[in-house]
This record gives sequence, structure tokens and C-alpha cells, in this order.
Amino acid sequence: MLPRGILLDLDATAKALAADRAVAIAAALGCGVLVSLDGDIAVAGQSRASERRIAVGEDQSTTRRRWRRGGR
Repeated sequence: MLPRGILLDLDATAKALAADRAVAIAAALGCGVLVSLDGDIAVAGQSRASERRIAVGEDQSTTRRRWRRGGR
């Protein structure tokens, strides 16, 4: 319970949860998948290559991220 007048914004939590659920559903189809919901990123499943590089764009810059699995 929150005191009267206090608002709770669950926007970021809801987006992250939605990305996690969407990626789980897609990965259950047997493929590697990346889901991005306005900056909340989730990955799951197997890719066809040992490493994938994914360019993550922002409004004013480009950031590169790399995910590793099993030390690779």
C-alpha cells in the first residue's frame, strides 16, 4: 500500500517484463531472438554463429554491445 498522494511509475519494469516474456515465447519456437522495447533488450535461444554483434542505436549516438555465452 502506498500513502495517499504517492504515485508509482512501473513503466521501466513493465517494458523489461514484456521484453523478457516476448523473447521467451519467440525462443520457444527454436531460434535465437533479440527483443528491444524502447531500450529494454532481452535475448534468448541459439544463434547460428558463435558470436553476434548487434548495433544498438540511440537518438544521438551508436553504442555497440556484445553478449557472451559459455565463455565465447
